[in-house]
Parts: sequence; structure tokens; C-alpha cells
Amino acid sequence: VNSGRIEGPSEIEKAQIKEEEYKSVDPSEIGLTLTARVDKKAVIMEISKLSGIQMIDYELSYLAKGDIPRGVIGSVEVKSTDKKISRELLLGTCSRNVCKYDEGVTEVTLVAKITKTDGTILQTEKKLTL
Repeated sequence: VNSGRIEGPSEIEKAQIKEEEYKSVDPSEIGLTLTARVDKKAVIMEISKLSGIQMIDYELSYLAKGDIPRGVIGSVEVKSTDKKISRELLLGTCSRNVCKYDEGVTEVTLVAKITKTDGTILQTEKKLTL
């Protein structure tokens, strides 16, 4: 008997998908580099080996002053014409062109989920000390 409930993943199940384990690859396999911006208020993520990659989902996490967990999430759809992807990930928040940067950040960790054009999903992780 169908009680009007929509079948499919619930919100809880969707959140758990994020925590699944995927085959881990070395960051160098996708040409992933992380560099601190000169003022250390942002991190530059670059990926230079895009062949066979359709999508990249990423999460940058870090602890701000007072051991407050903070992070930046996003995704990049890779076009066949892309040679390299570069994103500046701010360590803080911006609203109406006014930015408030997090203080006391000493290390960041980037976890990237890579979806290949054949449907294979890989994962990589890279840390950077600021």
C-alpha cells in the first residue's frame, strides 16, 4: 500500500551519501595543488589533469581562532575545453563586497570527489599548512 510517501533517498540518506568511501587517488593524479594567497586569507585550488573528469565536488575544512570548525564547499563542472581549473577559496565570509576573514587558521584540508566521464567516482585529499 502506497501511503503517499515518495520513494527515494531521504534527506538523511542524501547526507550519508557524502560520507561514502570512494577509491582514493593521490592528488598528483589529477594535478591538484593548494597554495596560500600571499595574505593567507584565501587558498588557491588548481587542478591541471582534467582528462576524463566530468565533475569535481570539493570541501575545504579548517579550524578558525578558538577551534571553531569552518569550511568552504563547492563544485566545478568540467568542460571538454578546460585545460586547468583554478578557484580562490576564501577563509571567511563576504556579503555585499564586505569580507570578514577567519583568524588563527594554521592548516586547511581539501577533500575532492572526482566524477569521471565513465561514472567512476574517486576521492583525493590534500592538506596545506599556512
